[in-house]
Amino acid sequence: MANYILSALFGLLVFAGMPSAQECSGNAAICPNNQDGVSSTYLQCDSWAGTYITVDCPAGQVCFASPTKPNVISCAPPDTGGVPSAGECSTAYAKCADSGKSGSYYSCETWSGKFVNSECPTGLTCYNRKNTPGVVDYQQYDDVGHVRGGWAGHVYLEIRASRQLDQIAARCIHLACSKPEDGMHIAGSQMQPVSSLHISLTRPFYLQEHQIAAFMDALRRATDRCRAFTVGFGGLSTYVNERGDRGFVALDVDAGLDGLADMLDRVDRVMEQMGKRRFFSRPRFHVSVVSADLLDGQNESVMDAVGIMLGTAMQEEILHLAATRIDTLECVFGDKRFSIALG
Repeated sequence: MANYILSALFGLLVFAGMPSAQECSGNAAICPNNQDGVSSTYLQCDSWAGTYITVDCPAGQVCFASPTKPNVISCAPPDTGGVPSAGECSTAYAKCADSGKSGSYYSCETWSGKFVNSECPTGLTCYNRKNTPGVVDYQQYDDVGHVRGGWAGHVYLEIRASRQLDQIAARCIHLACSKPEDGMHIAGSQMQPVSSLHISLTRPFYLQEHQIAAFMDALRRATDRCRAFTVGFGGLSTYVNERGDRGFVALDVDAGLDGLADMLDRVDRVMEQMGKRRFFSRPRFHVSVVSADLLDGQNESVMDAVGIMLGTAMQEEILHLAATRIDTLECVFGDKRFSIALG
């Protein structure tokens, strides 16, 4: 009996001397020795016993204490702990390390109040969303931005300039600048006529120089039975590019849609063969006649308001526009331009 009592007393003395036996309450948790990024374990309060017990972090992770919330920890990879040059944060927030040039970005680790390194999915580039601070978009290099050694490509149908179209563009700019709708206003200095009128059949994409000849051969084969056709216009819409920094006033195509759909289907097949993305699944064929540089704080709602006003004011003039004949398919890569005649 005496031996049992002595053993029990010895056990109690050892337990009392353990570092993890300090008193605690609630759901408190701390890193051993109050050191971040060192220990693969942490001390979690056993609220029933009122003392800390040792708990293992998941494999490959170490303990970090929250700098903003006492007695709160998180297990994370050893290189976690924030990027000092990125500043501090308190809510869900992200920003690109170098917008449009790399796939790296900083995301707010809300428990630590610090930005940590993050990466876009493979092959995608980070872009800060212009009109929504704290939000980043992942985009393919084909969307926007340069790929080393790549040639920027664009396939489109050219719309020949005419006096009527020039007058439409000039009147759009005049009305947009002089009649702001509900406070939505774009200054004249932000707006300019589009110099090369066209109907796009691809979004921007990139090819290496040695791929251009194969692409053009495939495009010629795909369109060798296409015939010339005409398009007409029946309305006006506004658009904003994927980066959110440029808006467009455009004429909607409402005649010749069958010819456009057939041409787009052929171009899409070639894009897929080359490993490039297809055009929009529900295309709205249009010809941009005016572009506008959007300032900070201006967004799609500004362009929507401008579009509503212009659509009403210019409907009559648009309906009287002459139909336009489409007899070539155009493709550019940098300063190289190719034309395919339509029979």
